[in-house]
Amino acid sequence: MRVQAVATMVVTVLGAVLMLGAASPGAASPSQGRPAAPACTSGLTFVLQTPIAPRQYRVRGKYLNVRVEPGVGCAMLGRVAKGTPLAATGHRAKVGKVLWRQVASKYGVGWVAASYLRPA
Repeated sequence: MRVQAVATMVVTVLGAVLMLGAASPGAASPSQGRPAAPACTSGLTFVLQTPIAPRQYRVRGKYLNVRVEPGVGCAMLGRVAKGTPLAATGHRAKVGKVLWRQVASKYGVGWVAASYLRPA
């Protein structure tokens, strides 16, 4: 079995209310020593991936929701229109089957579904 260059950490959320700090994504939970999943992803498998180099993207589709945490059930910060440039911070997460990227937008730093991004 080949060891992957990018390590991933799988955290299965069992309905507990856990929070991922918006100010410090990927921060370790003091009690468990590992990142915690956001409360809005309760019941799903949450995978916090090793950060990658920041990158520039543009929005695909009509608009894109920018969320406080990665997950379709998480609160929205706002919406950005098609073609809007976004700067990815390099932080990534996978919730269920959806890959999320943390980006800087006019609403501040938030999370967007990666499938709605295209390289700038």
